[in-house]
Amino acid sequence: FDEAKSIEWLSSQAEKLNSLEPNTEYKRRKNRNDYNFLFSYVKNFSSYKLPTADVIVEKKNKTIKLNGVIITFNPDLLLKRDAKNKNYQEIGAVMIHHTKGLKNSDEIYRYQTALMFNILNLLNNDSGYVANKKLCIVIDALRGNIICAPSASVRIFKEIQSACESIVGIWDTLK
Repeated sequence: FDEAKSIEWLSSQAEKLNSLEPNTEYKRRKNRNDYNFLFSYVKNFSSYKLPTADVIVEKKNKTIKLNGVIITFNPDLLLKRDAKNKNYQEIGAVMIHHTKGLKNSDEIYRYQTALMFNILNLLNNDSGYVANKKLCIVIDALRGNIICAPSASVRIFKEIQSACESIVGIWDTLK
């Protein structure tokens, strides 16, 4: 992975998007949003301090059923590293967001990373991999923030499980 070449390429793609003259308003807005995302990501890239880990390229949706609600897990990257002073491997996941105007985004990202941490443990229960909170990350590309799974991830996951149970109960009454 050559970071300098990657950033240079992303910058060139952002400039290409900016120079296009699409024929519809929708395409114009989409190109502008994509340009803003790429530009912000490139601008903030050097400030991202990601933990040391190997990147696993695996673009498969995984689903779990949580108290009757099907949750699709589709991270942008999976991370893996040897645990320090232990004989197992730690895993994590990265999701990159570029949503403008998301209210309470840090709180939402805390819940998202807690869910990622717990899903990884559920999916890898028998594999010898153990999820690490520091490897479960959301990158807010527009603001340049990195949010890791909080220490309260297990408690937050229980809240999410309760919410799923409530959703199923409400959903059944709506049918």
